[in-house]
Parts: sequence; C-alpha cells; structure tokens
Amino acid sequence: DGVLLIAPDGAARITAVDALSADLSVPAARSAYVAGVAEAGGALFQSHLLIRDGALDLRARDDAPEALRRLLLQSPAGELSVWQSRGARTLHAAAAEALAEAAPAMALNLDMGGHDFCERATEAGPQACGLVGREGLPRFSSLLRLTPGC
Repeated sequence: DGVLLIAPDGAARITAVDALSADLSVPAARSAYVAGVAEAGGALFQSHLLIRDGALDLRARDDAPEALRRLLLQSPAGELSVWQSRGARTLHAAAAEALAEAAPAMALNLDMGGHDFCERATEAGPQACGLVGREGLPRFSSLLRLTPGC
C-alpha cells in the first residue's frame, strides 16, 4: 500500500497507493500508470507502507515473525534515509522503533529476506552492511541507490 516514486531528475518521495491518480488494484490502470512513469523517465517500486503522515500504518500481530528489518524513511521535509534494526524485530516493532528514533513522516519496508544487499560509502571505499555482496546483484529485480544531497 506504499510507493516510492522516483522522478526523472532522481528526486524521490514515498506516498500511499490510495493517494495516486490511478487505482493500482485494477491491472489495466496499474499497467498504464507504470508505463506513464517509465515514459516520463521515472521509476517506482511498491512495498508495505509502515508509517503514514507520522503515524504507524500497521497493527501488531501475535504470530508475526522476527527478522532484521531495514526501512526507507522520509522526513517531514522530504529527505530520505535508511533505518536498520539492531536485531531481529517484528515489522510492527521495527516501525514503532524507527518512529520513536527518527520521527519520519513516511516509511516503507525494504523487505530484504535472502536479498540483503547493502553498501555504505566510506572514505576508504564501499563498506558492506548486508549479507549479500556484489556477486549476488544479478539475481535482484530492483536496487535502490541513495546518494547524499548537495
């Protein structure tokens, strides 16, 4: 129920699916919307919206699995950042923790599963922060690259 929209100039924002100009539950409308974004030179990906307008947008579940969680946060001013749990958490617990620590306006789940690739730029060069290295990149269907703003 969440979408990261990436404009042709690289500017990105998290939004709720129901805030878009198309009903993405209708296959033809979804295809047309995605094609329009691509034709304009943009991109998008859809994931679980965890925080919407500064409030949790999910409920706790008794049977929820715990795992290392990584979330894409958007501040009230629109800046994007990545938040990662310090250990295994339910999705609800991770979202609540990220909300308490960073107070984002919006947050998407970056569901890693067995595709946990992460690299952080350091002065010494790229530093791995995930379980999968560059050798695993060919099996990915999408990859998000965040660069510091100027």
